[in-house]
Amino acid sequence: MSMLYRGALALILVLNSSFFIGCGGDNSDLEERTSEPQVQAFSTYSYTSDSNGSATASFPIPAGTSSFNLTILGYSNIYITVLELRDPSGNLVENSSSLSRKTGNDITVKAPVAINFPLDPDLTSQIPSGTYTLSLLTKKSLSSTKPNIPFSLNVAVKADPIDYTKDAYVDVNAILSGAVASDVKNKESIRVALAKAQDFYRDWGIDLGIKVIERKDQLSILPSPLDSNSNYYYEQLSSEYPGAVNLVFGVDIEDRDTLENRFAEGGYTPIPSIPSAKSAVALSVRRLAGSDGLFDSDDDADDNFTSQIYEDETLQMATVIAHEIGHALGLKHTVDLAGEKVIDSDTILDTETCVDFDNCRAREEVVENIMFPFTMKKRGSYREFWARTNITAQQSTVMKQNVLVKVK
Repeated sequence: MSMLYRGALALILVLNSSFFIGCGGDNSDLEERTSEPQVQAFSTYSYTSDSNGSATASFPIPAGTSSFNLTILGYSNIYITVLELRDPSGNLVENSSSLSRKTGNDITVKAPVAINFPLDPDLTSQIPSGTYTLSLLTKKSLSSTKPNIPFSLNVAVKADPIDYTKDAYVDVNAILSGAVASDVKNKESIRVALAKAQDFYRDWGIDLGIKVIERKDQLSILPSPLDSNSNYYYEQLSSEYPGAVNLVFGVDIEDRDTLENRFAEGGYTPIPSIPSAKSAVALSVRRLAGSDGLFDSDDDADDNFTSQIYEDETLQMATVIAHEIGHALGLKHTVDLAGEKVIDSDTILDTETCVDFDNCRAREEVVENIMFPFTMKKRGSYREFWARTNITAQQSTVMKQNVLVKVK
């Protein structure tokens, strides 16, 4: 979609925003931060793949480092396959399979690609200092390699206390984009949902330092952050707001019917810690609110099954926000379903699992985890649902290992 067309569509949506966006009337208890995020320092190293498309990138990690984030950037939307990561002693610490199992990402994906190390709740000590090596393949498609491709490896590190039982803090920007920034009632609904998500995380030792930013000049219809062809929209936006998890609330997201997630889309798991085309989470206000555009807290005679999908749509928005922040900080789905059957689960030992759709729905401890893949409605109910509000101790540890999170 051209930028000219997007701009025209955004103007139409702004003029009509009062028609489809509204609020259920809850009051916000959002504790909004007043300071700007501390921008994460990073080092950049430039490399070129060989005639076979292979490359080995070396980078130093200083003493006292608790975790680091790697972001691999390439031009022309090349595909990257991470083969392995080795520590200074030459020990294999991650490979394609282990990274895919821990994050849920495909093994071969378009750049940028992000890796946070460690992504393991059992690794709770300072990591070895010295020179690490990353081996990868550059590709022009999913199947064929592309030789002699320049790329950059960007390395961000942090040196936090290793006691992950302590509380932690992460900066979050809630960017209200285009028409979403123009409706007073809608903005209050988002604040209520953000406050609820803030409470979910605070209960499990992570403080979300949220700041609401109104950007009427931005797009109303958002490109998917999964698509690195999107004119680097999110790279520009995250360059304006670095050092935080950026949640971008638009009226809708382009090509939503082709994507699995109904309400939101994150750029990557984990999110690149530096500005990039995938350094954001896009959320569709219109789809979260139902076709009537109202964030109702209960249904009435005027509501039908399309206008109000859940009995408390603001709470549902809060669970989507919490879920997407979990992905941004490195968590994959607790389980993945294909039809009625569970086909995969995470690698975290203290999250509950299940074997099929009915078994999942029968177990509150499964469907109430923030990283269950979707909102499960209660048996025999059209709108009542199990709210995804729970975080386990080991999930909390994995998120606290992320370089964007500061352990207090």
